[in-house]
Amino acid sequence: MKAIKDKKGTHNRGYVGPIYEYYTKEERKERRKMFKSVRHKLKMQIPLTAEEEEYRIAHSINSDSKMTYDGYRSL
Repeated sequence: MKAIKDKKGTHNRGYVGPIYEYYTKEERKERRKMFKSVRHKLKMQIPLTAEEEEYRIAHSINSDSKMTYDGYRSL
């Protein structure tokens, strides 16, 4: 069976809009690190820094939030 390719060269992909552009490895790593530190501090009731508090508010993170591959809150 031959794979169907679209103009972008991706295999068997239905059209759902533009192809998602992934962040660089370093950006994802930093985001995951920040998410984990915020979640840990919330669980252990440790005060957050100003940067961590902004990140928590921006992404609606609580102590039970699940993280995605990119370091964002899973829905």
